[in-house]
Amino acid sequence: MMNIILNNTDKWYKAYKKLNNEQGYKYILETISCDLPVKFFEKVDITSFVILAFDYLRDMKLYEEMIELYDKLIRWKEHIDDWYYFEKYLIDYYLYCNNISEVKKYLESFQSRPEISIDIFIPIFDKLVYYGYSDLTLDISIRMFDKIKDAPGLLSGSERQFGWIIYMEKLQSIYNDLKMNIPVNRDAIVKYLEKYDFEPESYIDMTIDVLSPKNEFWPDYRMYQKDESDFFHCLMLLFCRYMLDSKNISFATSHDIWDVFLYGIRCDTPDSVPVMNYDDVFELDVRKYGDEISARMGYISNKYTCGFAAAWGTVYIYDFLYNHGYISDEVYYDALEAIQTIKIEIITGNANHLWENNFVNIWGKPESIKDEEFTSEKEKFDESFNAQIEIVD
Repeated sequence: MMNIILNNTDKWYKAYKKLNNEQGYKYILETISCDLPVKFFEKVDITSFVILAFDYLRDMKLYEEMIELYDKLIRWKEHIDDWYYFEKYLIDYYLYCNNISEVKKYLESFQSRPEISIDIFIPIFDKLVYYGYSDLTLDISIRMFDKIKDAPGLLSGSERQFGWIIYMEKLQSIYNDLKMNIPVNRDAIVKYLEKYDFEPESYIDMTIDVLSPKNEFWPDYRMYQKDESDFFHCLMLLFCRYMLDSKNISFATSHDIWDVFLYGIRCDTPDSVPVMNYDDVFELDVRKYGDEISARMGYISNKYTCGFAAAWGTVYIYDFLYNHGYISDEVYYDALEAIQTIKIEIITGNANHLWENNFVNIWGKPESIKDEEFTSEKEKFDESFNAQIEIVD
């Protein structure tokens, strides 16, 4: 037992500063196990100390102790404003363990105060999307859309993150209905999407046509010349179909991957002579692509999870484009090489925390990746959960 000084917060802090990480965690654990006076929370920023304790336990792979810390801390919840900071650790843990019932227990604090928790919540919400919990993310999005739209202090358009989930889930439900020969109500779809600030009237017929299993049309040069946005929209829908049918990846996930992809390609005019060639459109600009991934995974970004997903997901796009004749061998294999280089950099730099983005290992294997390579990579994620990885520069 440590000698915990509660009646003098200055002495409490001075004692804490002398401790190493392990001792600091135990000091915090013993502190919150005491009968703390309310004034203690007024004078001590307990949140920052607890976060350091959680970081230590996560890094040391002490997950049971992490749960214990949370459980002992919960009686002080009403005195801690930023409670959601602690819940993200347990959400990550239970997502990796495929225990969604436990995950749900820790989501409320984010949704109750979105105006202050959104930057912490977005990376967690993205994980729910990429793990494939479609019913849950749709429910959250519908409840959060207006709440965030009306929340004071947030940037205009912050609700669009959730609007896009609603939009893509609706398109996926249309596709599933059409596959089962269930008729869809065009006007009802338009009315539904308009509630979430979309304007689908001008393109909903084309969208339904492309989502029809009977569709045999593929975007071509004439469409590109007429309207580039229609070309990319139709190709995105076909990519979403491919990912859902062959890789069990949701439309919402595929849309996020596609969105990042568009920032990293040349997007020049395709060459139609002597044969159709979209290399100038889809050639990966390695610098632009790398910068986009880095920006999303940057320290101050709330789109880290999206950046990680895109780094692993872009290979599916190039498999898709190559298999349907949109790109040449050269553009395809150059892209695969560049994508793999970035993935290796991420794996090396995040060797001890790969498990926190384990959703990439529940996706179906990309066609261009060999079985043994796919398995070996998954083992690295599992190893990062179970043991400390020594990082060698």
